[in-house]
Amino acid sequence: MEEKSGDTQDQEELATVNDTRRSLSDLDEVDKAKIGEALAGRRFVKIHANPDVFVYLGVDEDYILVKDTYCSCNGFFIQVLGEGRKKHCSHLAALHNIGEGYTDLSHIYDIGELFTIILEVFYSNRSKTLRQLVYGLEGSVEK
Repeated sequence: MEEKSGDTQDQEELATVNDTRRSLSDLDEVDKAKIGEALAGRRFVKIHANPDVFVYLGVDEDYILVKDTYCSCNGFFIQVLGEGRKKHCSHLAALHNIGEGYTDLSHIYDIGELFTIILEVFYSNRSKTLRQLVYGLEGSVEK
């Protein structure tokens, strides 16, 4: 496998970010509302660094996101990958604009805990483990 130089990789990352910025201007009102709710609710939790992996703690379901690349939501699979109508889902758009408005738990996980969280999201659509860490252990209150 051919390794890319630092400059080439930086240029590719910048192109991805610029594509995301351009496509954000094409959002419809429903997506804009979803992004606003996601940003206001501080629902993103960073669970891994390099690459940046997040979990979006939704009201009904949780989603795994890799920044500027992937989301496990149905909208990403249908509208982005399947139909090609959009360049990203509302979760990726919100994550792109979040700045530091997320909870960073990437430093407290070992590989076993990380896999547990990811598997819970993929198989149960929610991570009980992550929600207990974020919201506390007292009765596992979900916000």
